[in-house]
Amino acid sequence: MIPSESRVPAVLFAMRYPSDIGMVWRAQGEIYDVVADYLRPHVRCLVAYPKLSNNPAFQPSVLEPIACNLYDTSANNRERISTLLRTHSIRLLFFTSCAPQEVDLGFYRSLGVETWNYEFDSYATDPQPFHKTLLKKLMRTVLRRNIHDFYVANTVHQSRFLVQVAGLPANRVRAVVTGVNVDHFCPGPPPDPQPLGLPTQTHYVVSVSQARPEKRLDRVIDAALILQQKRPDLNVSFVHVGDGPSLPDWQNRVAELGLEQRFHFVGNRRDVLNYLRLATVFVHVAERESFGFAVAEAMAVGKPVLVTKSAGPCEIIESGVNGLLADPDDIPQLATNIAHLLDNPIERERLGRAARDRVVEHFNIRNHARGVSELIATHLQLH
Repeated sequence: MIPSESRVPAVLFAMRYPSDIGMVWRAQGEIYDVVADYLRPHVRCLVAYPKLSNNPAFQPSVLEPIACNLYDTSANNRERISTLLRTHSIRLLFFTSCAPQEVDLGFYRSLGVETWNYEFDSYATDPQPFHKTLLKKLMRTVLRRNIHDFYVANTVHQSRFLVQVAGLPANRVRAVVTGVNVDHFCPGPPPDPQPLGLPTQTHYVVSVSQARPEKRLDRVIDAALILQQKRPDLNVSFVHVGDGPSLPDWQNRVAELGLEQRFHFVGNRRDVLNYLRLATVFVHVAERESFGFAVAEAMAVGKPVLVTKSAGPCEIIESGVNGLLADPDDIPQLATNIAHLLDNPIERERLGRAARDRVVEHFNIRNHARGVSELIATHLQLH
């Protein structure tokens, strides 16, 4: 084995996409950087991207970034991976939302490396046939096949899903509820909308998400149409931050409904904080969500949030106390709730203040990173 650059144990965090892609992956990179901060100087931490960009979405302060696609265990990439892991004496390879069938776990085990997986993907919660559940339990809990060595779930409900539905052994799953950077995402004065490419309005209804079908922004678009028809007095713009494959469909729907003057798409932006501070109300209507980074970030900024009921938000929000939870398919009620918040500044202030307190206490990135780092430290026998 090639000598290590350091005498301390090394952990490598594997990212799925190049370093300049994604709001969620920016947040995930920041979490790993804080984990690395807690582990140093006893553990050397690196992060691998398939490609390093000169303009990264997140610039780590502790992690050492390297270029290698650890999700590609094809024959053409194995020598590169083997050399990398041996050069840095990696003991633990920490994947990010990686299904076991995506990589050759036997290959990694042949190199003497354990694989952990950080689970933050959202999954459909429809009941599955009993025989399918039994088969998963047999393969993963009894035979211990096709599974990582350990799983860190980002929420309590995610850990339950992994054990009860995915059939993973309970002793290989631990929930460490995730968090956001409450120092960066904090209340502040709203910015001038014009440099953000937006018209000057009294109110802004802001949503932030990747543009994927399950994010269901069509619900917000339909609610905007209802408000335009029933409340033309409202001086409001709807703003969506994010990019992805569903964006053209959403833009076409806005055009078909004649909402181009009211609904604005700003694409993928790194200055998300500006848009959150501009918001009068933050809306998130995904049909499924394992946690909801954007929801928690808006709450940390002190904004009232209106979110449809899905697993992650239901774990974050107590409806009526620090946000509002809505039925996902009741578009008229969604429009009514938006109008209610726009009309009631005292209610917005109350919900926003409680939202900030909730996230600071329970969904702080440092608390989450400390929990993950303690799992790693215990496993590496550093205590």
